[in-house]
Amino acid sequence: MSKKITVFEAAITRYYSYQAIESLPEEIEVLLFTAEMKRCPNALKNKVKYAPLPFRVSHYLAWRVSRIRRFIPDLYNYFDRLACRRLKLNQSASVAHLWSGTSLNTLRWAKQHFGGKLVVERSGSHIELQYQMLCEEAERTKNKLGGMPVFDPDLRKRMLEEYELADTILVPSEYAKKTFVDCGLPADKVEVIPLGTNAKAVESLPAKKSRLSVLFVGGEPLRKGLFTLLDVWESLAPDADLYVVTDHSRVPSDKHDIAGVNFLPFMDHSALTQLMSECHLLCLPSVEDGFGMVVSEAMAMGTAVLVSTNCGASELVNHGFNGSIFSAGDAASLMENLSQLLASEERLLEMCDHARTSLDGASWAAYGQKLANFYRRSSDA
Repeated sequence: MSKKITVFEAAITRYYSYQAIESLPEEIEVLLFTAEMKRCPNALKNKVKYAPLPFRVSHYLAWRVSRIRRFIPDLYNYFDRLACRRLKLNQSASVAHLWSGTSLNTLRWAKQHFGGKLVVERSGSHIELQYQMLCEEAERTKNKLGGMPVFDPDLRKRMLEEYELADTILVPSEYAKKTFVDCGLPADKVEVIPLGTNAKAVESLPAKKSRLSVLFVGGEPLRKGLFTLLDVWESLAPDADLYVVTDHSRVPSDKHDIAGVNFLPFMDHSALTQLMSECHLLCLPSVEDGFGMVVSEAMAMGTAVLVSTNCGASELVNHGFNGSIFSAGDAASLMENLSQLLASEERLLEMCDHARTSLDGASWAAYGQKLANFYRRSSDA
């Protein structure tokens, strides 16, 4: 009989938390503390505790209303205090699985009083490299930094201390791990577990739009490389349509009038995957991106992908077979690859067909198996 392992997890919003818990075997018992607005499935209701509703609403709005976004670091600090109280009630846990940026107080207390292993999960690059890359991108594209927590100096300082206090840092890609190693952390302190995908692979290639179509999806235009894509699209002027799903308020008004570019509002997951299936190509030219789940979702829908080298999900892409990879931040490289992909619809459709069959290892079941093994090693160490 397998040894029972108890995990306390605090994730202010981790869009795959519920899938992660569902993917774990029975002997891994997780108690999740979260500020998610979306309620968990009924099967998990005894495993999930929620932050007070006023806090959850405040956090939800802070990410969606630009004039109050500056309060996000304060909300992170408050969630940290709430999580610390929860951990004090669950000191028998073998592992405390915490989230980068929201865990410093919890880690400081746990380092003195908690006997289990301390894991900090980080979805993106090392914070210092992320900050550097985004500042350079803002300067290069002449766009404002505005509104992202990464630009708060106190938050960056807190995250650096979290890295030091953690026993292990969990990241979703080898790319993300490399940024930590490049910043001086030991390689054996950083664990990679690639994410699953929220879309089931289609059994046959879906019908595509009559006109060549490219899709961009990303809530943070600067970080996801949208401004570079728009500049390239305007210069290239392809005989194709570009559909952009993003926060329109963070895109300069002059970018809304580029020929062939269609800005769309955020939509539910079902509508988004339908749109993915209709497009020929998903382009995610991220400046930095620990993973980029839209990449695996688009591939599952039978859509070829064009991603940057700084996108963790590029590890799913076989260049020239199910998509293409270009040098991050290099507009000329993006233009060359995009032009080649749009030059032959027949070749692009072949890539779409390859994409839908390229995700054998990118399931939540595989993720859960790797996460369970990680928890086992952590509890035994």
